[in-house]
Amino acid sequence: MCLALPGRVLEIVDAGARTARVDVRGAPRTITLGLLDAAPGDWVLVSMGLAIERISEADAAETLRLLDELESLAAGGEFAGADDPAEAPS
Repeated sequence: MCLALPGRVLEIVDAGARTARVDVRGAPRTITLGLLDAAPGDWVLVSMGLAIERISEADAAETLRLLDELESLAAGGEFAGADDPAEAPS
């Protein structure tokens, strides 16, 4: 399974090579924009170093909120035994 994370475009690194610097949950990284037209300040979904879709700031905020919630649940042991169907809640 692949997961795409929201990232905010910080700068275009190389317009010819279609690369940009984005902030993904506080971690800056260089990605490929591919066929997307994005500018600094835009939000994009990043998967495996590639921007796959532009998204709204509201959608990015909601996705980040849900990721934080999942991380909190995982840290609290809420997902213990989730890999074992016999232990999964019904």
